[in-house]
Amino acid sequence: MSRFILLLCCLCLPLCGIRAGDSLEITLKATPGTGDDPMYVVWIETKDGTFVRTLMMFSKHTKYFPDLPTWWKPHLAKEGANVPDAMISPTIKWSQQRTVKIPLDLGEGKNLLSGLYFLRIEQRKDKGGHYKKTRIPLPVNFTGGTLENEGYMKLFSLSIKKG
Repeated sequence: MSRFILLLCCLCLPLCGIRAGDSLEITLKATPGTGDDPMYVVWIETKDGTFVRTLMMFSKHTKYFPDLPTWWKPHLAKEGANVPDAMISPTIKWSQQRTVKIPLDLGEGKNLLSGLYFLRIEQRKDKGGHYKKTRIPLPVNFTGGTLENEGYMKLFSLSIKKG
């Protein structure tokens, strides 16, 4: 089983309210490797595991998304679910990285840092490993952190960006 190390960097003061434009910046860096590039999907779920929304999907072909079963089944179960509910782009090539920003305001008065949500990450490579257990809590006082992973992701860094 993969081992994960989550180092949360906490400031002395908790976050003081979410403003329009505040975001969670997520940087993914792939491990060195060869062969087909892995697929990644990152989504939000509640404490009880209920699917909320897909944030990022990285794969060169959408036809392979059903090969990510941990994400696919609850995604399809959500009424009105469709693949373009997230940022979709080509997969992250070996040893490369990509940074994206996700708004902290989920709409309808929901805040990503309300302490109710978790980030989930699933990774898979054609004829390779399947890593599906990564679950990162997003507590109220979350200020960022780094996840180091044995999977296809060498580094998964999170930081809060104001305005």
